Amino acid sequence: MLKLMNKELSGDLWEVICDSCYRIRYQDEGYQKVPPTHKGDFGVEGYTHSGIVYQCYYPEKEYTDDELYKKQRIKMTQDINKLISNGEGLKSIGIVNVKEWHFVVPEYRDKRILKHRTDKKKVVIDAKNNNGLDYIDKDFNILIKTEEDFFQEINTLINLENNFKYDFSYRHTGEINWSDCQSEKVDNIKRKLKAIMTSKGNDLDEDRFNRLISIYVSYYTKGIEILNQLRISNPELYESITNISHTFKIEAQVKCDMNLDRSINGELFNEILKDFEVKLSQAFGKIMTITSVAELKNDLVSGWLADCPMDFR
Repeated sequence: MLKLMNKELSGDLWEVICDSCYRIRYQDEGYQKVPPTHKGDFGVEGYTHSGIVYQCYYPEKEYTDDELYKKQRIKMTQDINKLISNGEGLKSIGIVNVKEWHFVVPEYRDKRILKHRTDKKKVVIDAKNNNGLDYIDKDFNILIKTEEDFFQEINTLINLENNFKYDFSYRHTGEINWSDCQSEKVDNIKRKLKAIMTSKGNDLDEDRFNRLISIYVSYYTKGIEILNQLRISNPELYESITNISHTFKIEAQVKCDMNLDRSINGELFNEILKDFEVKLSQAFGKIMTITSVAELKNDLVSGWLADCPMDFR
C-alpha cells in the first residue's frame, strides 16, 4: 500500500507513519510518543497506557531476504536489550506494565525472524523472573507488525493529510512486452484507434498509429497491475474505482452507440476522456495526485478500448 503513495519511503518517514498509525489506533488508550532525545528512547518509539510499546525499523536499502532478516534480527535484539536494561527510565516516563512489544517493519520475508521473536520473548520473561522486572507483564509477548496490519490507519492518514496521497503514475514509453496482452485485446485497440484517427477521412499516419497502440496497450497492462495491487491493499478504494468506472463506461458506450456520424469519432473520444477525468478528479482528487488521476483515466479507458464498451465505427 505504501508503495502506491507519493512519498519516497525512508527511515524518518516510516517513523512518522508509524507514529501516526499508533496515534490513530490507540488514541483512546493514552498513546504517547517517546522522543529520542535525552538519554535515548529506551528502545521504544511510543507506548499506550494499556501496556503496548513499539519500536520501528526501516531498511537503509534494498536487501536480499537473508540480509533483511539479519538486519531485523540485530535491530530487534538491540532494542529488546534496551527494554530489559532501562527499567527505571521506562517507569520514569510512565511505562509501568509492558504487555506487548511491537516490532514494526514494512515487511519481513524470512520466517527465521519469527523464531527470533520467540527466542527474545523467552529472554525477556527469564529476565523478569530472575531480576524482578516489575514493569514487564507476566503474559508479555512480542509481535511483528507490518504495513498490512495498519491498512485502516494508513487509509485514514491519506484521507486526512494533504501531504499523503496515492501516486501510481507511470511513465509510458511504449516499450512493452506484447505477450502481456492478448492478441484479441490488441486487435480491439487497433480497430478503435483506427476508427478515431481516420474519422474525418484522413489517411492513417502509421507512425502515430503504432505509437498510440503501444501507449494504450501499455496503459492497459499497467492498469491491470495497479488495480490488482489496489484490490489487495485497499479493497474499499478498488471498489470505488470499479464502481465509477462501470457507471461511466456504460455512459460512454451509450454515447458511442448513439453516434451515427463517424466523422466526429475523434471529438467524441476526446469528450469522453475529458468528462471522465473530471469525474475521477471529483471523486479521488483529495486522495490522489493529479498525475495519478490522469493515469487512472487512461488505464481504465484503455480497458474500454481493449474490451467491448466504447466502440467506434
